[in-house]
Amino acid sequence: MIVIDANFGFGESVVSGEVTPDHFVVNKVTLDILERTISTKLMCYTVDLKIQSRWRPRCRSSGSRSSA
Repeated sequence: MIVIDANFGFGESVVSGEVTPDHFVVNKVTLDILERTISTKLMCYTVDLKIQSRWRPRCRSSGSRSSA
């Protein structure tokens, strides 16, 4: 099994507890997705290219849903 937790932008929003990452469980041999949980994300950290600093825009919310 492979477990993948994913998030938009930098991981700071996950580490600080501001968002819950998406969660996937994948069969390592067949690459079938065995479990998928998509979490609502109201914000993310990314880079402002004008000032070369991190900033916190509101990300598109994907809605919270789960499937197995």
